[in-house]
Amino acid sequence: MAPASSDGALEGLDAYLRRAREAFLRDPSSVTCALGNEACDLDSVASALAVGYARAMTTSAIVTPIAQCLRRDLALRPDVVRALDAVGVSVESLTCAEDVEAAGEARTPREVILVDHNAITVRVVPKSWETRVVEIIDHHDDAGAHGDAAVRTIELVGSCSSLVYRDVVAPTRRDDIARQVARLLLGAIVLDTRLLDASTTRASAVDFEAAKALREALGWDEREMGDEYETLSLARHDQSSFSCAQLLAKDYKQWTFGRHEVGVASFGVRFQDLVARQDTTSIDVECAAFICERGIDVLFMMSSFEDVDANGAFARQIAATTSPSCALDANELLTELGTHTRMSSLAIRDPPNALRSARAQLDRALHDLEREHGSRDASTSSLDRERIATAANRLRAVLTDDVTPSQPPEQKVRRAKTSDARAFDFAARPSRAIALKVAYLGWPYRGFASQGPEATTPTVEWTLFEALAKTRLVAAAADVFKTASYARCGRTDRGVSGLGQIVTLQVRSNGASDPREELDYVGLLNRALPSDVRALGWAPVDEELNARFDCKWRQYKYFFEKTTALDLEAMGEAARAFEGVHDFRNFCRMDAENVKSFTRRVLECTIEEAGDGKLMYINVRGTAFLWHQVRNMASVLFMVGLGHEPPSVVERLLDLERTPRKPQYPMAPEESLLLWRSGYDESRLDVERMHISDGALSQLEAHVASQMHSQRVRAAIHEETWAYVARARQRANEAAGASDTTDLARELAAVTCAGNVSVSKARHQRLCDRPTEATYDERVARNNARATPQI
Repeated sequence: MAPASSDGALEGLDAYLRRAREAFLRDPSSVTCALGNEACDLDSVASALAVGYARAMTTSAIVTPIAQCLRRDLALRPDVVRALDAVGVSVESLTCAEDVEAAGEARTPREVILVDHNAITVRVVPKSWETRVVEIIDHHDDAGAHGDAAVRTIELVGSCSSLVYRDVVAPTRRDDIARQVARLLLGAIVLDTRLLDASTTRASAVDFEAAKALREALGWDEREMGDEYETLSLARHDQSSFSCAQLLAKDYKQWTFGRHEVGVASFGVRFQDLVARQDTTSIDVECAAFICERGIDVLFMMSSFEDVDANGAFARQIAATTSPSCALDANELLTELGTHTRMSSLAIRDPPNALRSARAQLDRALHDLEREHGSRDASTSSLDRERIATAANRLRAVLTDDVTPSQPPEQKVRRAKTSDARAFDFAARPSRAIALKVAYLGWPYRGFASQGPEATTPTVEWTLFEALAKTRLVAAAADVFKTASYARCGRTDRGVSGLGQIVTLQVRSNGASDPREELDYVGLLNRALPSDVRALGWAPVDEELNARFDCKWRQYKYFFEKTTALDLEAMGEAARAFEGVHDFRNFCRMDAENVKSFTRRVLECTIEEAGDGKLMYINVRGTAFLWHQVRNMASVLFMVGLGHEPPSVVERLLDLERTPRKPQYPMAPEESLLLWRSGYDESRLDVERMHISDGALSQLEAHVASQMHSQRVRAAIHEETWAYVARARQRANEAAGASDTTDLARELAAVTCAGNVSVSKARHQRLCDRPTEATYDERVARNNARATPQI
């Protein structure tokens, strides 16, 4: 691999990782692999990346770092994702477990470097890789494996990243290489050593020296290093948004004990908190699916956390659940395990079946171990690893007699069973009628209304149906209309977005009368919905309420640029003419087959300024709307704003005696239209006070903030481009001796209308002079003629 790009600059870390992955996928036997451990914590990932990058940049070898987890599971390690993002590395650039699986058993690397562990386990990589180990860099106890490796650096320091810097990065004497990996390595060091705290971790002189050198490479002072530690530490411990399935996968180990396949999942959330934020049924479903997917007989769940109900004291919990085919009893297992470690009963209100065996663990030996190592990191600390290993040997003693407890457990490759998870019986569950408020960005969708599973282009409604089925709130996505009494407030066209879409339907319930104790409908759905669709709230309703027929009014906003090229006063005058009861057949796409009356009531139509001061919007509220009505209204208002038509044109088009046939004109573009609100009888449904749990609200806040930031950055980039264009226009005007900037403003107006309305008045053809469409009667006659069989 070339150590530099074509222009002589050092190849960036992300670009190198992409090339290294491509080389591995092309021919694994031609590369050396820097293999991190199965935990895929930050120390492991940073160390593997730094080894691969430094070696590749200084030699002709191709060195591919390997993260031993599925790419999607990196999301369960938010500190790793945050650290990678800070140095411009995408998780898509990493070589992960699915890439190793794709290579197959026969595709063995030329050489393997073990990083942050010193013995290969064959749960992710093939057994053939064991014979290719040529180097080990690790800071854990020596397991005695791979004794023939040419280089074995195993030192009990605080972080493997410190050893990688000392033995791999520093010897290159390349500041440019050090700067590329410095932030990753330093983050791992301060995280593993709790900011170089030698009193509570194994932080050593090696760690202090490496941290100092890396901090200097970054140009950081100690305060900035402390800020990095706080950021990564908060990210590592934040499991508040994880579902049960994600918690199980976050830190998972699997062993074979005699005839039994046993899994142990460790996480940092109290069982009580998990039950409070996720309904019991979905916890059971996710546990059953996890057991089935991994082909295990017994799943042990071990939780370690600082208990807020006990003044922050460190606490542990344990629970067990078994597969349907396993004869072992979970309660008996924990009772037997209690002879090895002290436990007490744990009260959980309405626990799921998977947690009915839950115990609080009172293990004095583990308490002493905690004090010895001084760590309370529930996910990746030496305490947690020791705890899992200790528990594994105790479980071995309980489950089998043919292996001594002192032997290290044999880790196995995960194998999937073909049997399905236990069937979900909807008939045995209570249900309730609810209203659901849905927001969506409609730009990539073929409208809101579902067109069935066979549709090649997705709709917003179908994604909602799939999420409802995935979370077991309805039986099947294809049968929502038939089995759930589903109704929507309104259909929105392709590309139109919504904030006030209301749907009513019958969903699974836990039977609670208090909505605060009901299933977290918003939280459940938002974990299953795509990022551009979100549930905003729900409310219990009577079973007779229909989102469509009981809606009193709908309100739309059509956004456009604030520009001097548009006469806003004239647009406002024309907009007010829409208010009242009128026949809108000249402002819609006429559907003569399904619509018999085109009379609609518009309650208000005004021109308003948006909150940012840069945009305006057409505000339209009415009892109901025709097909494309708002976009046709907007198009005519833009003609008025540009001075092409007088404000009185609206009154003329609404007067069917004066204008019996609709002139041909284009609609305004769909992307700017938003279904903003909808109104109901507040005694039956108050859409402004719908229910959302604290957890779901926090997740929604974070999601919307992230989406807004992304869009604001894009807008800022466009603003910079626009500023450049404005300067170019100014220079052109100065060169021509002109000072008029009207052309620039009119180009902005052209963007507003997206070319659907001509900016040039000279090119505009008055509506009264245009060709016209067929009338309603003519369309009906034409349809009848087509339906009449020819003799």
